[in-house]
Amino acid sequence: MLLEHKPVIALEVLKSDIQSGKSTALDYLGLQGYSFQYCIEEAPSFWDKHKFILRLVNLISVFFRGEKRANTLELVKVIGKLFEKDYPMAVLSVEPLSQKRIF
Repeated sequence: MLLEHKPVIALEVLKSDIQSGKSTALDYLGLQGYSFQYCIEEAPSFWDKHKFILRLVNLISVFFRGEKRANTLELVKVIGKLFEKDYPMAVLSVEPLSQKRIF
């Protein structure tokens, strides 16, 4: 199905799967035409510089809504080697995807 239809793929890449900046799974998919690799990360925001205010906003949000304030996420293109960290949401495609904030 992957080889025939080439759908967009989302998968998790664990730090333990990364050797010398590469992942066997991502390398294999790259050979199958999945040359566009992205990860979903938290978008930089006002809150990065104001952690105390963020904690306060989250406390109030949990008190009134029962949940923390939602983070803004964005699609970031992976260029070159992977960092030795977990990638909870890696996205691969055969064509470029729009790199905009997604949540």
